[in-house]
Amino acid sequence: MIRFILAFIIAVLAGTVLTILNVPEILVFIIAYIIVFAVLLSPVLYSLYRSKNMEKLEKFLVKRQRHPYYQFIYGMANKNDSLIEEAFTKLQKKPRKKSFQAYIQTFYALYKRNTEEAKRFVNEIQTITLKNYYEVAIALEENNLQEAKNLMQKPLKPWMIHVLLAELEKKYGNLDKASEHANKALELTRGLQHYIMVKVFQREFQSNF
Repeated sequence: MIRFILAFIIAVLAGTVLTILNVPEILVFIIAYIIVFAVLLSPVLYSLYRSKNMEKLEKFLVKRQRHPYYQFIYGMANKNDSLIEEAFTKLQKKPRKKSFQAYIQTFYALYKRNTEEAKRFVNEIQTITLKNYYEVAIALEENNLQEAKNLMQKPLKPWMIHVLLAELEKKYGNLDKASEHANKALELTRGLQHYIMVKVFQREFQSNF
């Protein structure tokens, strides 16, 4: 409520200034609307993409458990099978872009360690770096380590490289190197991606990150 009032006040002030400057009325309404929208949405966008505060990210996800995507992310991060299944079922019932559904299906299949199912959907992921990331993840899950290393030559985001190298080194038994890559990946991520990785790495390495 406070944020809404703040947005309204800012919009009114901006509208007054723009009117004094003889800005056309339609532009005044458009700019005021953009200001209100930006103020109201900025905390959500910050949590999604910029925050590293685990307590705030946790509260953000818990508060939005009615939304199946956030429920799915929270369940995955905390390895809560009942939440994952409930959210996954809801996500399947809602019409969404094919690439997004492919991402969810691949993510879910790998969580279930069902690589054959993951292979069915991974090629439908349109974001190239994300598709490449999951191809390597599938190879690692199948213990095809040389294939995983070969696939890592494809375009990947820096944080993806370190996540995959952490898993690769872990499979080789090099836990110190794996931990180094995990920490580097956390340095490079923010928002919900950071939240998921912290939770997963805490389980994988039985350590606080």
